[in-house]
Amino acid sequence: MDQIDAQRAIASLHSFRIFGLVFIVPGVVGPNLPTSFGIFAAYGDFATGLLAMLALVTVRLGPGTKLPIYSDPT
Repeated sequence: MDQIDAQRAIASLHSFRIFGLVFIVPGVVGPNLPTSFGIFAAYGDFATGLLAMLALVTVRLGPGTKLPIYSDPT
């Protein structure tokens, strides 16, 4: 397996981490879960999932392709 395929496999697995948002849904987790942990875990997993999806898109576009996220002001 080459490097790109390995990174794609890892990013594909991490793209499902958006399901960590269940930590902030009432009634899904036990009442003993600290609220401060649930919030950080939920949004941390959500950010990881979004970044993994962004990594998959950038690998798909190929090297040298600029994303329309940032435009150089000069």
